[in-house]
Amino acid sequence: MPLLEIFAFAGHLACAALVVWWLWPRAVAAPALRVSVVLALALGSAAASAFWQLLLMPGWDARWQLAEVGVGVVAIAVGLAARRKAASHRAVEASERGRVAATVVVSAASLATRRLTWFVAGLAVLFLAQLALRACASPTGSYDAAANWNLRARAFFMAGDRLREFVADQPGIVHSSYPALVPLIVARLWRVCGEVSTVVPMLLGALYATATVVAVGSAVAAKRGRRVGLLAAALLLATPDLPRQAVAQIADVPVGLAFALAGLFLWLALEARDLTMRSWALCGALLGVAMWTKNEATLFTLLFVAISASVVLRRDGWGPAVRLVVGLAAGMLPFVVTLQAYKSCVPTANELLPWGRADAVVGMVLDVERWKVVLSEIGPRVLDFGHFLFPITCVAVYVARRFTPAERPALTLSLVALAALPVSMLLGHVAVALTTPYPLAFHIQSTQNRLLLQLWPLVVAALCALVPAKPR
Repeated sequence: MPLLEIFAFAGHLACAALVVWWLWPRAVAAPALRVSVVLALALGSAAASAFWQLLLMPGWDARWQLAEVGVGVVAIAVGLAARRKAASHRAVEASERGRVAATVVVSAASLATRRLTWFVAGLAVLFLAQLALRACASPTGSYDAAANWNLRARAFFMAGDRLREFVADQPGIVHSSYPALVPLIVARLWRVCGEVSTVVPMLLGALYATATVVAVGSAVAAKRGRRVGLLAAALLLATPDLPRQAVAQIADVPVGLAFALAGLFLWLALEARDLTMRSWALCGALLGVAMWTKNEATLFTLLFVAISASVVLRRDGWGPAVRLVVGLAAGMLPFVVTLQAYKSCVPTANELLPWGRADAVVGMVLDVERWKVVLSEIGPRVLDFGHFLFPITCVAVYVARRFTPAERPALTLSLVALAALPVSMLLGHVAVALTTPYPLAFHIQSTQNRLLLQLWPLVVAALCALVPAKPR
């Protein structure tokens, strides 16, 4: 029932919007970032719900979708009631304060900002043109899309009550241990269309890529001003790999969005000094979406918890640090439970983990020639990624030197937290490359650009965070 599936998606959007409205830190004003967070949570919850539906019901059962619609209606009703209550409180406060006449002077945007806006608009047009041209040239996506993600989506689409049988034995599908957010979302959208269509995963990749640009640009603009936000969006729009990987129809762009949202949330919360457990629960939910998207997100989550807890512990003490860890754990719990339930159905373990081959891993780590290959393959890609990382870094360092002594301590911890995430993940990439059971050069060449793209939005945000905040 396509119409029922559409309403079920709307129910997930309503629930995600309610969760974001309830948990969002009031000190963070970035409406466009909220939209990206709602989108990521809604797609993640829709994929998780689809898995439980296929696991517990006899296939794609209309009763489950009706329940999703019902939950969405309840979420809309609760949200409207809460909004009316909040509006009434604001009206009472305004009446108590009385009417205060004020003259608001609205200054026109500077010429430089207007020119930068038109420049970013031109980059956006070129970005969309790249998406369209690449989609026409490769409508089925990359090899990984054909051999893994879309093949699994097709199986979910047709699985019905034989889900356990398919998951337990996935013939011809490589990396069967991968999480299932992307293929399950594609399968649900195919149900909306009523058929298997190559357009769906293409549009989904473009949607995730656009949401990444909007999220980073809006978050930076909220903290560093409109000009810096436009520059952040321009850096992402001008990255050649972003439209290429979006059209490739694999999970690297979706997991990159989840990484970016979690990192941006950490940065904004630290600078706003909003350290409530509810806010961290929302951040934990974004980490849960990342883990439900791709395997390397588990490493990212562990690093995220360690870095953020260390920063908050140093600045605010044990109480806020404990609240942070508990909030993150509570937020990611539903997705972690879903991921573990899915993994329990998959007999194939992640082949990149060192368990069971410890002796071979030790030998690989001690092999000097292997280190040379890893550094010679990964190093140039890191320095060249984005094609302008080095000059942008030079500009960022120059800007950082202009901080006043009073500004530096407040910015140091948030910058360390934001920059440490991609740096530590990159070191994790090196560790995986050193210990991979696959041919070393091929493994790096076939994965490194995609892995770097996952981290690039965070790198852009960290560079823009170097710009001093304007006093309000």
